[in-house]
Amino acid sequence: MATRLEELLVTLEATTGPPDPLPATNGWELVLRENVAYLVDDATRDRCMTALQHDVGLDPESILSVATGQLAAVVAGMGPHDRVERLRRCAELRLADAPWRAYPGIGRPGVERIELFSGERAVLALDSNAARVLYRLGYGDKQRGYDATYRQVQTAAQTDIPTNVNALQRAHQLLRRHGKTTCTRNKPVCEHCPVRMHCPAGRGDRPLTDPFATT
Repeated sequence: MATRLEELLVTLEATTGPPDPLPATNGWELVLRENVAYLVDDATRDRCMTALQHDVGLDPESILSVATGQLAAVVAGMGPHDRVERLRRCAELRLADAPWRAYPGIGRPGVERIELFSGERAVLALDSNAARVLYRLGYGDKQRGYDATYRQVQTAAQTDIPTNVNALQRAHQLLRRHGKTTCTRNKPVCEHCPVRMHCPAGRGDRPLTDPFATT
């Protein structure tokens, strides 16, 4: 028998289409995607990765040996100099075989996304969009601090979904898209939400405030 969350995911998929493809399934590429751009949309991040691969190369040796100006030409978003330095630092860590948690911009949720997308671990990894959707749907409570709230939401939702990689990857992508397009941080479009009647926040029984924007 399907759980509540499984039924909600089926509704989202039936309404908005199949989950988006994973951005990558290689941990190193996922690290580079995180660091090549900052506060940009997915399309811009995709263009940056394509440029990095074509104009520089994804291997750490190429990133370390190329001229700074050439690296600067492929990054995007705020702080381009910092982006260049982060890519070089990532390359150094890659050569040193450092664990994912040691890389710039890769916190605990980032490590979990790498593990999930690469198939290394069946974990309900969440970005801020997916976590916000689950919170509004009634999973977990707001805590003091981002990490504590994230853990509450993740723990509550993970008991409501099969613990296999494919199911968890699908959940991540469907929830993330819903958070980016409908259940947004500011001014969520509840009137067009296909799961509104099953959502405590959509019904007014839970605050619509994004718990991850203020923790």
